[in-house]
Amino acid sequence: MFASEPKKSPFSADAIGETDFARVDAHVIQPEEYEELPKLTDAMMERADHYVGTTLIRRGRPPKPASGR
Repeated sequence: MFASEPKKSPFSADAIGETDFARVDAHVIQPEEYEELPKLTDAMMERADHYVGTTLIRRGRPPKPASGR
């Protein structure tokens, strides 16, 4: 870019919130795109669910308590 050229934004303010679903749907995943994904190991799968006996222990944020109104 030259100093005399104005900077152009790669995004248009008019396009905010718009999507091109037709282009996304037409995309065919190529084999080289799979290289980005990590290989799942048996150890990773064992950590996926945690059981105590036959009870599945849920992970993450606990449910919000019911309000006392």
